[in-house]
Amino acid sequence: MFTAKYLKIRKHLTNIIKIVIYNLALTKFYFQIFKKTKEKKMAKKRTYFWFIEPIDAQTNDVISNQLGEENFCRKLCADGINRNLWMCDHNFAQSLWDSRETLNLKLRIYSALAQGTKKSNRDLRPKNCTFIFMRRRELKKAV
Repeated sequence: MFTAKYLKIRKHLTNIIKIVIYNLALTKFYFQIFKKTKEKKMAKKRTYFWFIEPIDAQTNDVISNQLGEENFCRKLCADGINRNLWMCDHNFAQSLWDSRETLNLKLRIYSALAQGTKKSNRDLRPKNCTFIFMRRRELKKAV
């Protein structure tokens, strides 16, 4: 009934369909893996606390006028020294750093990675990260 040529073509098409279905299944599988890893990366977004250490009284006055007294804290830093720090967000630290020459401010900026719970965040030991802001300024000048 069926010719040999027809059976050969049918077998060949069946193999092609199997390959396509297999590739689709693999694509779906890899897409699911990629989606899960992307979700994990988004879930691992890090939160930092930012602190400013005023070096002179004028800088301390400027910061205290901008921030409330509730943001003032005395913290043990990563190098083992207790410092008077003002807690703020990154945007405030950046704006203060950018305006330090015009306002004649002397300051250091510290950051600490949030741990997860409020209790563990009380025991943070901030690290000096002023170099990050210095590096950013050098890059601006180069451009």
